[in-house]
Amino acid sequence: MQYVRGTVQPLLLFACVALLATSGCVAPPIAFHDGLPAWTPEPGRAEGSVGYHRMFWSEGSGSFWYLTPGVRFGFARPPLAADVGLTSVVITSGGEFGALLGPVLGIGYRSPNFCVVGRPSLYVLGIGGGSVQFNLSDAIWQFSLLAGNGTQAGKVHFSGGGRISEYGVGPVLLVGYSLGSVDLRAEASYMLPNSDLAEGQLLTVGLTVAGPAPKSENDLDGGKW
Repeated sequence: MQYVRGTVQPLLLFACVALLATSGCVAPPIAFHDGLPAWTPEPGRAEGSVGYHRMFWSEGSGSFWYLTPGVRFGFARPPLAADVGLTSVVITSGGEFGALLGPVLGIGYRSPNFCVVGRPSLYVLGIGGGSVQFNLSDAIWQFSLLAGNGTQAGKVHFSGGGRISEYGVGPVLLVGYSLGSVDLRAEASYMLPNSDLAEGQLLTVGLTVAGPAPKSENDLDGGKW
């Protein structure tokens, strides 16, 4: 695993080399999927998830993948929407293992048929090459703004909007459906450069499995808002 310090931030370079085998001179317009929709869990409810995502970079050959284990907890009552948790990116490339980890926060508004959430996240911990690196000043940051049709159990959930990082910006779409206690979410994003260090376009598609699945909005808080 190569590191070219001073060219790009250490955590970004770690991700670029492990994920996309770049030379360190240029980077893709990276903004990682997190598998999180526009809605948030109800207060006191926890959700665990893991996603598989594949990236297609216009300036590279082939495609590359990563996993996104995470957990979040709801803590606001309607019409407010809020959750807090941990998000991560797990990578294997050329026999090497690496991971990025950090906090994620969601805050917004929800009703039975509509929700909107702004969600900042920060990857502050990097693991790879036999070492652990905590770097708050040079951490990779992201921000997503998504709107959707609410947590409607037994119906298709749509969440659409945009995502921006220091290196990429573009649209995001999630489509989800609950099967019993499992919530399945397909996610797609198309990132354009947001930095002189980034080049080309990046298409990412993925599937996230989360649980427990959302309840019907009519069951939340005894049907009261």
